[in-house]
Amino acid sequence: MTEQTVTARPCATPFDASAWLNAWSDQGGIVMLVDDRLWLSRLAMIDRGSAVALDTLQGHLHRPGAKDALTKLLQARTTAFG
Repeated sequence: MTEQTVTARPCATPFDASAWLNAWSDQGGIVMLVDDRLWLSRLAMIDRGSAVALDTLQGHLHRPGAKDALTKLLQARTTAFG
């Protein structure tokens, strides 16, 4: 058996919080900012394609800085709407 090493590759494009939020919402996803925590959910009844898309989008939040960018976007929207 040989050892394999896994190296992280940098993402080609930076995380776009606004585009992520639009895609998440379009697929039936719900995101809320509660204090300083992100709360992710999805509609009760979604089709398989939407479920797969939401799983993929949720994985994007593991990219460096993604959660912070989304938190800042939601904070800015909250401030803008009072």
